[in-house]
Amino acid sequence: MQCYQAFEAYSATHIRTLGLTPPQFDIVATLGNTSGMTATELGEKTLITKGTLTAWSTVWSIAAGSSAWRTKAMAAARSSG
Repeated sequence: MQCYQAFEAYSATHIRTLGLTPPQFDIVATLGNTSGMTATELGEKTLITKGTLTAWSTVWSIAAGSSAWRTKAMAAARSSG
């Protein structure tokens, strides 16, 4: 259990340097490894609630105008896979 907690703390710190929260990174990484999926499928694969997915889709829509942010997020997702 201590090893898992240490890894979680380390990875969360790294993910935050990318400007993402761990749940946001989970979504980006999951989507980055697929050709697409529904919100329901995404929720099942990431165990993220529907409310969180709705909030994230709003953030993603706002951020879609920022190619630098999108490029950074997608590069992070690819490097994790």
